[in-house]
Amino acid sequence: MIALFLAPMKPPDHPVPSGDRTIARHWIAALEGLGWEVRLASRLRTVAKAGGEAAFEALFRQGAAETARILADPALIAGARLVFCYHNYYRAPDCIGPELARALGVPYVVAEPSLAGKRLTGPHRAGEIRARAGVAAARLIVAASAADRPLLESVRQPGQQIVTIPAGLDPRAWPMAEAAAARGAAGEGPLRLITVAMMREGAKLASYTLLAEAMQAIATEDFILDIHGDGPARATVAALFARFGDRVRLHGESGRETLGEAFRTADLCVWPGLQEAYGMAYLEAQLHGVPCLAGRIGGVPEALAPASVLVDAVTPEAYGAALRALSRDRAGLAERRALVRRFILAERSLASMAARFAEAARSAGIAPAGEGG
Repeated sequence: MIALFLAPMKPPDHPVPSGDRTIARHWIAALEGLGWEVRLASRLRTVAKAGGEAAFEALFRQGAAETARILADPALIAGARLVFCYHNYYRAPDCIGPELARALGVPYVVAEPSLAGKRLTGPHRAGEIRARAGVAAARLIVAASAADRPLLESVRQPGQQIVTIPAGLDPRAWPMAEAAAARGAAGEGPLRLITVAMMREGAKLASYTLLAEAMQAIATEDFILDIHGDGPARATVAALFARFGDRVRLHGESGRETLGEAFRTADLCVWPGLQEAYGMAYLEAQLHGVPCLAGRIGGVPEALAPASVLVDAVTPEAYGAALRALSRDRAGLAERRALVRRFILAERSLASMAARFAEAARSAGIAPAGEGG
């Protein structure tokens, strides 16, 4: 059975890496693991960062034209039994999926929709309205975290199913993870910290700024921070951490093999996660037995094992205090390794993600792949 896949924020084959691209790929893998043949229906990006009625109207016209193109392509839509959209929200609303599903007479599923009441006024009003129309059209709504549920529940339509399924990852894609997590007792030498995050203006740079300020709490201690990530704000990030000299190392964008090796030697993953909806880097670190220190923000708690650490008040002072306490308990950090990996394998793997979706889809009346023709 065919599932037509849409990702209006960023298609899964986009050349620039990001958490959005990663999670889109994981959803495709989860669907394929359940027996679906997944076809990317469109690469149209409906992103309007600055908003504005004219910008959204242009995107809506492009969406309508793209929908017509898809429906006129018999090879693409033949056998379609599902339209699946990943990440529909006010800056990148799904302008294709609802109409496509209606025209084909198949269920529409939206994963990780995000609604924001405050966007019903201002430059993103049209995007928020279209995002809500997508949510209203869905047979099954998959929330990424419990934090998203209340607003989704408030607009639930009769017959809709809403389920929370945090994103997972495929442990097989990280062959070094098991050995990394099996390290022995606390290591000697400097505390090894790791950060994996893109470098761009906005929330990412705000997290880097907070982290740099918080690290003053361990300025007199022996540590190394390895930062893996790149982007237009790299020079600003470098300046933020210059005060720590060669104890902070910027590696740029790193591939999976390089990251696997970096996680193997790390004691703690540090990333405040300001405005993060979730955070795949947290999952990747914990799979390798690296506990995380993050803020209790949005969907971030869903990504962290109980053995990782959440800071309630995400300020430089509070984050720094938590970092200092962990840095002085190297044995305790070592004890967390097996616990955080066990959580990922049991609760945040691709297999668990797929199993939860299969159960939710069946409950919503969506026939499993292999049934219904």
